[in-house]
Amino acid sequence: MKLKTIALLLPIMGLAACSDKTPNCSDERTKDVIADIMNDQLKERMSDDEYKRLAPHLKHNVTNIITKSHNEKLDNYICTGTWSAQLPEKEIEKLVNEAQEKNKQELAQYLAQREKEYNQTIARLDERLNTEIQEITQKFEKEKEEKIDRYKHELKTIEDREKNNKANYERNLKSGDYYYNKAKEPEAYNRHINNIEELYQQDKAQLNKEKEQLGKLEDLEEELNMSYQASGEYITGNIQKEKESELKRYNRDIQDAKERFSNTSSYRTQLENGFDRNIIYSIENTDGGKNFFVNVKYF
Repeated sequence: MKLKTIALLLPIMGLAACSDKTPNCSDERTKDVIADIMNDQLKERMSDDEYKRLAPHLKHNVTNIITKSHNEKLDNYICTGTWSAQLPEKEIEKLVNEAQEKNKQELAQYLAQREKEYNQTIARLDERLNTEIQEITQKFEKEKEEKIDRYKHELKTIEDREKNNKANYERNLKSGDYYYNKAKEPEAYNRHINNIEELYQQDKAQLNKEKEQLGKLEDLEEELNMSYQASGEYITGNIQKEKESELKRYNRDIQDAKERFSNTSSYRTQLENGFDRNIIYSIENTDGGKNFFVNVKYF
């Protein structure tokens, strides 16, 4: 809470009052008129609530008064001084207590609103986590099914080729008896059989290599499960970091608010300082001494 201050330089203000004789610069009547003038200016510069609260309790005074000139013929004065308006300590204490009570209410409202915002943010993060986990689970199940189907298809292809290779091998072995007389052409027969055996072993080795490269179904499933788990942990970890960051922000905001709303020392200082302005004022005799008119310029 802050007290509004009047502008640094404002036009001359005037107010007339009754008098039997023109009062001098230090006269209490002069001070009373100055107080009325400055009080009107405070009303213009303050909010209605501030003015209603403060104005009735302000004690006005003019000090450091210097008479710059006195026209004895016209009985007019030009003066300088320092105008001030102060609140009594009792009223300051009352206003500070009111401010503290208001701050407590505003703090409670802020804390409730900030907690609501925090909980909403955490709820949104939880919802996002569930959504992302569901999406990655669906994606994983689909990819897993596709990769296992592809694995089984490739494995079946290799196994079919193994069967064909075995059948061809056995059929080719029998062809040796058709093409060669084992008893009469042992060398040609053996060479034929060796060639068949060599080709069979080469094909067998190649198929074994392909099967080895394909791997086991259990290993594929384990690899897929680990990939899914890593993805889930990555998503969960990121959401958790956001939650932790949000919690730090929430705690910081709460601490700042408590410090901000509990500190009324600056407000008390403003109230204790009150208002003060250096002023130049003139006192003019009017109506043949029946009245006097005070002009005030403050800066």
